[in-house]
Amino acid sequence: KKEHIKLVGIGGENIYDGDTKLILGLIWTIILRFHIQDYHGKDKNGSKGTSSVKNDLIEWVRSKIPDYDIKNLTSDWQSGKAITALAKAVEPSLDLKLPGAFGDDAVANATLGMKLAESKMGIPHILNPE
Repeated sequence: KKEHIKLVGIGGENIYDGDTKLILGLIWTIILRFHIQDYHGKDKNGSKGTSSVKNDLIEWVRSKIPDYDIKNLTSDWQSGKAITALAKAVEPSLDLKLPGAFGDDAVANATLGMKLAESKMGIPHILNPE
């Protein structure tokens, strides 16, 4: 409570039962509170700016995969390449040569990154790229 984290719809039994969606929601809430909001709205010098959490997230992605020129959370991801490149950026030891690993099939490109994230980093595959 003192950290102002709202736990809506999740309890200890959900964690004990391994409810993946609720646990991921809790993790996102914690990340949002302690990482993004702590830095939210600050520019590169640490001064307060006029940024939003969405813009901060996009800037973080851009810092990880600058060659993909991500400007939004919608159309810039449609080729499936950005999610795979982000997985590689977060875990550089992935055995993946980019951009040579990409084909013309956006679903296959996205699936590649999601499967690698699951098998090599333990990130559950909870979205379908279609």
